[in-house]
Amino acid sequence: MRAERRDAALAAIDADWDPGLLGRTVDWQRHATYLAQLLDEGTRLKAISPG
Repeated sequence: MRAERRDAALAAIDADWDPGLLGRTVDWQRHATYLAQLLDEGTRLKAISPG
C-alpha cells in the first residue's frame, strides 16, 4: 500500500515524524506553534496564562 510505504520511508528518516505517536494532538501542535510565535515576538513566559 502506498500509505504504508510512505510511513516506512518517513520512519527511516526520523522515527518522530508523526507527532501523534508522541501524544501530540492537532490542538497541542497549534498551542505549541502559537506559544513559539509569542516568544519570538518577545512575550515573557510570566505573561502567558495556561490554556
